[in-house]
Amino acid sequence: MWATLRSGRARWRRQLQEQCKDLAIIIVNMNKHVLSQIILPVVCLLLVSCSEPLGSPTTTVQISDLIGTWVAHYGEGRTDTITLKSDGTFKQVYQDVKNNYAFETPCNEWNLEHLPNGVLRMHLHGARYYLEGITIAEKDGRKDPKNPCLTPEDCTWGLEPLFFYDPYTDELVKMIDELLLDVRADEAGNLLLHHLWTSSDRGFLIIGGNREIFYRTAYASSP
Repeated sequence: MWATLRSGRARWRRQLQEQCKDLAIIIVNMNKHVLSQIILPVVCLLLVSCSEPLGSPTTTVQISDLIGTWVAHYGEGRTDTITLKSDGTFKQVYQDVKNNYAFETPCNEWNLEHLPNGVLRMHLHGARYYLEGITIAEKDGRKDPKNPCLTPEDCTWGLEPLFFYDPYTDELVKMIDELLLDVRADEAGNLLLHHLWTSSDRGFLIIGGNREIFYRTAYASSP
């Protein structure tokens, strides 16, 4: 099961390659001069999406390097704000204007985890995963805590962990009562916080990929 799930990204890339081959056949069988000006750039963009757009930070990241306010915009009036403080606490404020919904944590603890492959992962204890909406966020990393009974005899199913996929470590992880983010860097060396995914059967987005990322808007926050 684990091997099948972890191979999701590889399957997605193979499927994309097959689609690119189909597009190439279309180009060959039609007006090459005209269509190649339109389709080939699209194919190139699709192939670029297979690669990881963000790299590891070039220098050792300390907690002090991450202090400040980070914001992710999910579209349709949905904003997720995380404020990291130097005393090891943070606050998450999520707002969904369209649905008149808001969520705010108290000052909970956060910490960094250095993984064996070099990836730096942030743990935000008590924070929620709002990237994919309110319903999954309120499950707090579980399958369905509000309706835990799979059968009358089994009322533990809904309390079991819901696994998330980390595209930078190629593994499934739990996020029970916490939010995990990967610390990454863009080409200019700016630090970014990247969300994990709900499925391994996908790739990095060409359009809308920014919604998966927290960008820093302020560089300091007092305890």
